[in-house]
Amino acid sequence: MRSRIRTFAALIAAALVVVTLHMTDSVASSPTQTWDFESDAVGELPAGCRPTDSAQPGRVTDAIAYRGQQALDLTDRSPEAQTAVACRSDVSSGIDLRMAVRPESLTDGVTVSLLGSFLDIDQVDTPVFKIWIKPDGSVFWFDGLAQDALGWTQIGRAHTMPTGTWSTLAIQVPTNLTTAFIHASTDAEASVPGARFDNSTYVGAAGPVGISPVATISGFQIGTGQTVTGVDRVQIDDVHVGTGSGLTPPAPDPTFVIGQRTVIDATSDGLVQMPNSSTTRRLPGGGQEALVTYPVHGDATHDTGTAMASSIDGGHTWSDVSERNPFPDEQSFYLTALRNGDLLAVNYHTFMTAGTDNHQAAVPTAISTDGGRTWIHREGQMTAPQRMRPISTATSRPGFPLGGFVLVHSVLEDANGTLYQSGYGYYATDKHYRSIVMTSTDRGENWQVRSTIAVNDQLSSHPRFEGFGEPALAFAADGSLVAVMRTGNYQPLYQSRSANAGYAWTTPTVVTASDGIPVTGVFPDLKLMGNGTLVLWAGRPGQFLLASRDGTGRSWSPTRMVDYRNSGNGTLTPVGRNRLVVFGDRGADWTPNTNRRKEIWSRPVVVAGRG
Repeated sequence: MRSRIRTFAALIAAALVVVTLHMTDSVASSPTQTWDFESDAVGELPAGCRPTDSAQPGRVTDAIAYRGQQALDLTDRSPEAQTAVACRSDVSSGIDLRMAVRPESLTDGVTVSLLGSFLDIDQVDTPVFKIWIKPDGSVFWFDGLAQDALGWTQIGRAHTMPTGTWSTLAIQVPTNLTTAFIHASTDAEASVPGARFDNSTYVGAAGPVGISPVATISGFQIGTGQTVTGVDRVQIDDVHVGTGSGLTPPAPDPTFVIGQRTVIDATSDGLVQMPNSSTTRRLPGGGQEALVTYPVHGDATHDTGTAMASSIDGGHTWSDVSERNPFPDEQSFYLTALRNGDLLAVNYHTFMTAGTDNHQAAVPTAISTDGGRTWIHREGQMTAPQRMRPISTATSRPGFPLGGFVLVHSVLEDANGTLYQSGYGYYATDKHYRSIVMTSTDRGENWQVRSTIAVNDQLSSHPRFEGFGEPALAFAADGSLVAVMRTGNYQPLYQSRSANAGYAWTTPTVVTASDGIPVTGVFPDLKLMGNGTLVLWAGRPGQFLLASRDGTGRSWSPTRMVDYRNSGNGTLTPVGRNRLVVFGDRGADWTPNTNRRKEIWSRPVVVAGRG
């Protein structure tokens, strides 16, 4: 899929078509710009707008209109270029953009972008929020962390913006410029500036393009997709631009109450990124301690270095505990507080064991009985039923090839003390990742592959399909094991279930929220709360939460976004029956539009109980 809308270097200032004043109970008296196209010459660009670079211009038509006699027509028959217009806005302090949209025929869809600038980035009039209406009427937003067809995430179901009829589209950004709230309605009055929207019109929320905060909004851009075959044709009418002052975001789902962000670690001349492991342990004198680990190196297989931080007040404040880090020179590791109070650290990388025909790999682990003040390091073995092949030709230990699997997430412990560890990688003949579960009966020193959770080389023909990776495990409220897995960048999450302690698994199915939208993401994590709710945490775009209120994972709440501007890799740990601490970053070393200052952050979350 080719990119939808090309940015342009600058927009020319132009006279406004109409300037009016509106007063409502939700928006104070403020200037509003209106494009109704009635006074524009048919066949010409509307006043105050211009074509974008490398795009054909849209033209005013009198063949159809929403109200009045004329509208803007965007017709694209070219396989080489889009049809688009860009219009400058003089409204500051956020934006309330509303327009009537009639997709007449769509092969590749239509995009609407808010233009502006990012903090500390030398760009102007570039897309800072970007929405895509697909041919089936579904609505997506673009977070900018991938190119071409990747980076788009669905927020509105099919027929949200139906073909062949007029709908009102609203993109509302309050003055903090952090989030765009999208509404769609077939009610003509919804396009009137200042009119209120209700929950029935709310489509979803969108984050900015990239990692850096939005500094300004200077206008908007509307364009068709780049059609290779067929015709994209859409009409636009009654465009209103108002201020974002006084806008009230839709009330969030009460399943999650999300607290303020706390910075754990930050640097402007180094790297801290992608927190991957956290756990909570009981303190000997009462209370509890939350621990989090994160890489301090580049996102490459051969790079190493980790950090660890501690909080004894539920995540409100954090301190560096480097002296208690069991693996400061490894690439990554995963911490678990066992039921007896021991801390177990399991290395992310395994290393192929010579002389085993690639049926075994060394598993570096460490265990502590005193909260991490001292560690006993072990190097046990994982044993696989088939020959493995190294998951990568690179290695974090020169001279020692990687094993077939990497190990992810904290371990689970059942009532008998058996430990369960998830991993993903390759047997010798695999073309794509397989997810596995291993078990240990000697406190995590040696591991036996119990089963394959999921593998399917033919599941998808998408070029970015990776197979089943990064599996998260949890014991559900009904006693079954639930696994949620990544399948690729901006690809659907899949889940599977085992009713017999991980020996056999159901056929994987796409994780779907209760609003009917498939959930895409990476690095999922699962936690069964003390109040009975099963929580799913994943990222890319942003970092987000879902809840299974009955604790089984058979149904999920709508996605609740926690933070937009991060790499998408994070972790979480319960700190009470209904309380979590979640962790993310402020951009990995590879993220676009990223800040120079890198951060690791935490946020407290209160989780509603079973219902």
